[in-house]
Amino acid sequence: MSLPQPPYLVAGLGLAIGVLCGLTFSRLIQNKLDAWKQDRLALLPLGNAEITISYSGVLVGTTLFIGASLQVFGFASGAALLIATLLSLLTGGALWVQLERLMVQV
Repeated sequence: MSLPQPPYLVAGLGLAIGVLCGLTFSRLIQNKLDAWKQDRLALLPLGNAEITISYSGVLVGTTLFIGASLQVFGFASGAALLIATLLSLLTGGALWVQLERLMVQV
C-alpha cells in the first residue's frame, strides 16, 4: 500500500499535535507564573517532565506539519523532513533559550 501523495493527512496530524501540545505548554507556563505570583516559587528550572514533553510535542507537530507541507510543494520526503527538522530544532532551541532568559529576569 502506498501513501497518498501529497501527504495532507500528515500535515493535518502535525498541525493538530502542534496546537494541542502548544495549548498544554501554554497552560503549564501560565500555572508556573501564577504559582510564582502567589507564593514566589522559583520559575526555573523549566525542564521538568511535563513542560519538556509538551514542548517536544510542539516541535514534533511543527516538524510533521512543515515536512508534509514542503512535500505538497514538490520536495522529496527525505529532504522535506530534514529541512523541517532543522527548522524546528533551531527555532525551538532559540525560543527555549529566550524563554529561560525571560524567566531569569522575572
